[in-house]
Amino acid sequence: MTTRRWSRRGLLRLLAIAVPAITIPPAIRFGALDLLVGVSNLDLLRATDSTFSPYVGQQFKVDSGGVSHLELREVFTRGPSSFSVFFRGPGEPTLGQATYEFEHAELGHFPLFIVPARRSSGDQLYEAVFNHQAAA
Repeated sequence: MTTRRWSRRGLLRLLAIAVPAITIPPAIRFGALDLLVGVSNLDLLRATDSTFSPYVGQQFKVDSGGVSHLELREVFTRGPSSFSVFFRGPGEPTLGQATYEFEHAELGHFPLFIVPARRSSGDQLYEAVFNHQAAA
């Protein structure tokens, strides 16, 4: 009877295929994969100014290196399908123009591209602009 000897490289190749094949389906079933891939709770393509308006004055958790929370200060309607949301954060440290993962108790978590807008009373204001075009 001949036995097959596994090389270390062959065993690692087998495990690289087998482990994800075994663990990913249950992770999808139980929602654990959402934490890894960052599935959003808020559909930003359907968000309107009224989505954010009830939360003016409330804190949003921000996943960044320095700033942990931003306060929603204003929702500004620009037109029928365009609006801006303004967040207030500390004057230092500031966040750069980038996409950050936001989290709110009622809205859930979602990615949002913000830009530093202006300073106000020592605080930094950030703006996120939404432009939705009507389907033709």
